[in-house]
Parts: sequence; structure tokens; C-alpha cells
Amino acid sequence: MTQWYPASPALWQGRDDSIEAPDARRLFQTVTRSETFSPENWQQKIALMGFACDEGVKRNAGRPGAAGAPDALRKALANMASHQGHERLVDLGNWVAPTPDLEGAQQALRDAVSRCLRAGMRTLVLGGGHETAFGHGAGVLDAFAQESVGIINLDAHLDLRQTDRATSGTPFRQLAQLCDAQSRAFHYACFGVSRAANTQALWREAQ
Repeated sequence: MTQWYPASPALWQGRDDSIEAPDARRLFQTVTRSETFSPENWQQKIALMGFACDEGVKRNAGRPGAAGAPDALRKALANMASHQGHERLVDLGNWVAPTPDLEGAQQALRDAVSRCLRAGMRTLVLGGGHETAFGHGAGVLDAFAQESVGIINLDAHLDLRQTDRATSGTPFRQLAQLCDAQSRAFHYACFGVSRAANTQALWREAQ
């Protein structure tokens, strides 16, 4: 079963320049860290969530390690300068996926994203492998069931693979299938796509 954990305060550390000026702040000084998953308490804020999962990468014959990325990204972001709007970021912790239940983990992320959006938040999800995209995208589609939703993928890969189970190479095919099941248009654009990185079969599938 996928578990939720709050982010460690040790991840949000950095250089304190506040002696120079009141607005000489960094992200670790303006991000709010929540001890509970309670998006209803943070309306109009931006939910920062981690999806600690690399099961999809493993299934796609990739190199594991992406499960550690959310916390590594927090540490990298912590010392970056904070500007107007960054005070809206609320760290709502990590969803930690157990091996091998990728489908359950994607559903947990989907539900979490939908709950945040319905509560009036916006969502920023740190993966994890590219299997993150299905859980995040499905949550957006659920929250905006009556809206036209555009999906943008910045990637050399189309990630439209045909397999009998979810992987890091299938998220946008899964989203296409979800849209089809809901009788809604699938608006998908992949910027940076490379013919060298996609087989003819994948190219044909996209077309």
C-alpha cells in the first residue's frame, strides 16, 4: 500500500542572507512544510508533492534510483533565491510507492492531485520516474472533468509504449486511454521529440 510521509525539515536548509535585506530570502525560508496531508487548509496555495517511485523505470528496463529524486530535488531547490509568488509553495510531503504495486501508487497520486485541485490548490509533483505523469495527469483530468485539458510533455520520448502493464514509457498512452474511456478529447503535445529516440511503431502510434 502506498504510504504518505511529510518531508523532513532537514531538506529545507540553506544560506541565510536576511541580514542584507528583508527580501534577501531563499526558498527554504519561504516554503511552508505541512506535517499532514491537508490540502483543504491551503486554498490558493501551490502543493509541492513528491512521488518516490521508480517501479515504472524498472519495468521499462531502466536504471533504478528515481525514487530518491523528490528529496534530492528539495535539497537542490532549498538554497535557490525566493521571489514573488514562491511563498505560495506548501510542501505536502511524499507518496512512497511500494514495490511492485505501481498501479496502486499511481492511483494514490491521482487521488492526491485531484483532492488538491478540488481544494483550490495548484500542483507541482516531483518524480520519480516518468510514470509520475499518469498519476498527475489523471488527477488533473478528474478535477476538471468538464474542461478541456492540454497535456505537454518536454521530452525526446513520446512515452506511448504498448505494454500489458504500466511503465515509465506508457504514461501518455494511459492518459489517452483514460480520455477515450471518458469520451473526451486527448490534447497531447510532445516538445523536443526525437525520431532517433522513438521507433517507427511509436511514431505511427502518435500519428
